[in-house]
Amino acid sequence: MILEQQWMEPMPRYCSRRFDRRAIAAGWLVSCLVSLAAPRAAWPQTAAPAKPPEALSQADVQSELRALSESTNLAPELQQKAAALYNQALNELSLAENWQTKEAAFREERAAAPKELEE
Repeated sequence: MILEQQWMEPMPRYCSRRFDRRAIAAGWLVSCLVSLAAPRAAWPQTAAPAKPPEALSQADVQSELRALSESTNLAPELQQKAAALYNQALNELSLAENWQTKEAAFREERAAAPKELEE
């Protein structure tokens, strides 16, 4: 009987769920506005992008491969693994060079296409 009486009593106005939602929304809105109003200098600065590394050429990899084959201070199995990686790098560099030539040819054809259509 006591539980039923407590259940039936109206909740005080300051404890309503609507008030809690409004308070949360108002707090969120204030925090957003404060963060936007902060001066730009107070925002964390991102580091400038690093200078891109110089392009690796096939000649560089071949010279490293020659130096590896002349090296005597590496174990044979390690030398074979390193040589395989250098050969893989050479193959990928040649593929990249092929794609660069294809890209250049495509750009030239794309630039020339409107002229060919006019003729």
